[in-house]
Amino acid sequence: MPKTPEQRRAYYLAHREEILAKRAAYRIANREAIRLKSAADYHVHRDEALATKARYYVSHRDEILARRKAQRKTISVYEKAYYGKNHAERLALAARWRREHPEERAAQYRLRRARKRNAPVADFTPAQWQAMLEHYHYRCQYCPPDCVQCKKQSHKLTQDHLTPLSKGGSHTLTNIVPCCKSCNSRKYTGPVLVPVQPLLL
Repeated sequence: MPKTPEQRRAYYLAHREEILAKRAAYRIANREAIRLKSAADYHVHRDEALATKARYYVSHRDEILARRKAQRKTISVYEKAYYGKNHAERLALAARWRREHPEERAAQYRLRRARKRNAPVADFTPAQWQAMLEHYHYRCQYCPPDCVQCKKQSHKLTQDHLTPLSKGGSHTLTNIVPCCKSCNSRKYTGPVLVPVQPLLL
């Protein structure tokens, strides 16, 4: 195995295609683990990463803007070629899917929101949410025991993160409980309103 920087560079140039193929295969096989590690690293070094990104943008501003402009032109040409013929059909299919899959659509939104907040773990599924509602008998976990709406199961329940996403919480089974919109608004990003035992399995 080459030891000096010059030897490593020569080895890389001689085996470049093989090395790149191995790296690509590794990324494909370990995509989720890499994504979670990157999110965790970014959360720990967020300020440093933002400062580095800002410095890079300042020193490469013209290059970045030119690249973005070229990308927009490429996308625009593609959209005109494809969506010009299929635009109405595409919109109708998307609207129908949203109507027929409200839970999946809501789950996608929550997952995207968690990833934008750099949640260390984001793996909560619609099936887990349904199982959680059944386990808690469709009751808000912060309402008092004599809550009429909980007894009637008439609350529109939301997912509350025991440790908020803004404070490093995960979008996962052990950090979520069902609660009504009123209690969720009262809790906001503060501590839990009453002691709650989250699901562990």
